[in-house]
Amino acid sequence: MQHNTQDSGDNLWRKEDVLRKAQVSMRTVDYWIEENLIPYIKFRKAVRFIPADVDAFIVSQRVAAIKKIAGHETKSPARVKLRHLGAQQ
Repeated sequence: MQHNTQDSGDNLWRKEDVLRKAQVSMRTVDYWIEENLIPYIKFRKAVRFIPADVDAFIVSQRVAAIKKIAGHETKSPARVKLRHLGAQQ
């Protein structure tokens, strides 16, 4: 019996489908599950994912760019925060 793949519409995905979609290792997917970072469905020992949930999770991990201010170099968020708090750079 062949399992569902990420191209099969409304079917549930296995961990293998998630790691291919997110381009990460199995260890990373296992970590997301252990830490309840990604929504999943559990049938006894079997873990499955709703494709739309996986897509939403991936999009939620997006880091927004910081605007470049005229005449100033763009700084990393950590350096901007440190400067804002008065810390030495």
